[in-house]
Formats: sequence, C-alpha cells, structure tokens
Amino acid sequence: MNLIYRFLFYLKYLVISRSKYRIHSPFIYNYDTKVINDKRKFYAFDDIEYLRKQLLHKRTKIPAASFGAKTDGGKSNKKISIARIIRQEGVSVNFGRLLFRTVQYFKPKTILELGCGLGISTAYMGAANSSTIFISIEGSKDRVNIARLNLKVLELNHIDIRQGAFIEQLAQALKELESLDMVFIDGDHTEEATIKLFNKILPFLHNNSLVIIHDIHWSAAMTRAWEHIIKMPEANVTIDLFFAGMIFLRRQQAREHFYIWY
Repeated sequence: MNLIYRFLFYLKYLVISRSKYRIHSPFIYNYDTKVINDKRKFYAFDDIEYLRKQLLHKRTKIPAASFGAKTDGGKSNKKISIARIIRQEGVSVNFGRLLFRTVQYFKPKTILELGCGLGISTAYMGAANSSTIFISIEGSKDRVNIARLNLKVLELNHIDIRQGAFIEQLAQALKELESLDMVFIDGDHTEEATIKLFNKILPFLHNNSLVIIHDIHWSAAMTRAWEHIIKMPEANVTIDLFFAGMIFLRRQQAREHFYIWY
C-alpha cells in the first residue's frame, strides 16, 4: 500500500514542484542554487560511499528494529540483513550528499539526529564539519554498534551516538545541547510520533534553526504529519523535496511553502 501511495504522490509532486526560476525568496533561491543543485564532488564522498558499497554486500542479519513504523510490528525474533537495511532504509547517495552540503553551507554549531540507522546519514553530516557538537539517537542496539564502528572507520570521532528510545534519550540530549541549530528526524515513521518529536524539540529551536524530516511521503500517515507540522505558526518557511521536508523558522520572512525539484 505504501509503495502505491508513494508512486501516486510522486506523480503529483512532479506536477507541482517548482524550478528555481519561480522562487522569489532570495534565501530559498540561494539555498536551491548553491546547495540543492550543487553537483560538485566533495572530499568526504569517496570514503563514505565506498563504505556504503561494502555494507550493500553484507548478508549478516541483525534483529529488526523495534521502534517505529518501519518495523515488523513488534516481532522481535525477525531479522534483517545489513545490505537490506542500507538498501531500503538508508539515505540515498544524492540525499546524503545534500545533507553534507547543507551542513557545510549553514555551519550549524549543534546537530541532533533522531534515527542514525547504520550511520550513513550521520557520516555525511558529521564529515561536513568536525567542530559541530553532534548527538545522534538510535533505538536499535545492534544498529548503534554497527554505526559506531562505521564512524570509527571514517575517523568521525566527534559524533556521540546514544542508544535508546527517542523519548527516553531526548531530554538529556536537549539539556546538553541547549539550542538546536539543525535537527534530522529519520526514526519513528508514524504520524503521532513525528508530530510529538517535533513538539519536543520546538522549544530548543531558534530563528535560524533548520529541521529536516526524512520520508515525509513514505505513507499517507507521514504526509498527514508533515502537513500538520507545516501548518504550525513556527514553521514559517518550508521545502518539500518529496523524499524529505525542510523547516526554517525565519520569522523575518514571509510565510511560504516551496516544492523544489531535486
């Protein structure tokens, strides 16, 4: 059902997505031109993507994650291969590169990631700025262990990966970070949990914060969560890339929602 939904929504997205020539906001135009559509290959890509290719050949199975809508509904005995996790749940190369360029462009001092998986998205963001205070939370102990090993291989030692349910770990992480410059949400793919997580981080956001939510059209429920969030008064400027959504507070800017082709 989700595959059919995503296909039909993607057809709609193709019709309504804008080119940069129809974007009148200088802030979004610059981000689109200098970041979203930047095709340069940066120094970190080779190492991360070589590691990603290696993981795509690993048939070792680990327990399926027990959190969120991408799980097996609580059947803890179900296992899934590392290759399948990367193929089905990991960020794509193009999106990983976009995360890298976004961190490099905005230079956030603090990053919070909710759902690191096997650490590929974490690596792209972490490689863009080694001085960033970066906390990532992941529910699966097995995935955390693999992610930590992957980041060690890539020598990204400044990233703090913590294992546990988001709600259990979030309070302490927010207390330590104090203020959130950038947040990447890629964990519990349910409507209720996505809205709840956004509300939890909201008091720690500031005018220049950026929140990225992955898989906003993964299901009808995720689309409802996304539509609920972008109607909130704090979500002043938003971008729909189909596979992810971006939220900028930017109170000084006219409220607007963009569909951008990527």
